[in-house]
Amino acid sequence: MSNPSPAEPQPKPLSEFELELLKEEYFFIQNTIEDYNQQIWVIIALGITGTGAVLTLMIQQKANASAISVSYAVRLIALIGCAIPAFFWILESQWKHFQRGFYPRVYKIESILTN
Repeated sequence: MSNPSPAEPQPKPLSEFELELLKEEYFFIQNTIEDYNQQIWVIIALGITGTGAVLTLMIQQKANASAISVSYAVRLIALIGCAIPAFFWILESQWKHFQRGFYPRVYKIESILTN
């Protein structure tokens, strides 16, 4: 009289409404990932601009200062010039980390929609 339960429960087929919701979620997540990419390009542009500004300042400082004070000023500006790309590199890696948080859900939705 008893029916043995299967080893793995079979998933119910999704209704059209559920499939439509999954598609909307998928496209929303894809847009969010692309927004992160656009923000990463802004971060890179800011890093390049900041580094360029420091290099310009360093060149001007070298041309305008005396030989004794040039050494200290150039070292300080060079240190700041190295810190700017490092800061933006860390910031970019954090954005990439946040962006990758969406990937598992995208893979799950893709597997559901392909089956």
